[in-house]
Amino acid sequence: MSRLVHTLVYFLLVGQNYHPSHLQDLMAIPASSRAISSLQACLGVAAYRSGFYMAAYNIPESEVGRNWLLEKAFSSLRDFYQTGRLNGKQ
Repeated sequence: MSRLVHTLVYFLLVGQNYHPSHLQDLMAIPASSRAISSLQACLGVAAYRSGFYMAAYNIPESEVGRNWLLEKAFSSLRDFYQTGRLNGKQ
């Protein structure tokens, strides 16, 4: 489930800049030492990792996908995503 959720979150956030080869690097970003046992936790980790990866590699956002995912569908993920972006810039 984790890989599927990460793929969907990342795809929505980057849109046409999506490339399947990025997923392996994305999944390798440390995010939590605990096992991910719920969909909500998995979404949070996926949002954090996506934000981190996108900031670290200067991958542009898809405004449409970001707005839908982080404002309409799962607004609780916005903080995870923004924290990942901040940490990825360091």
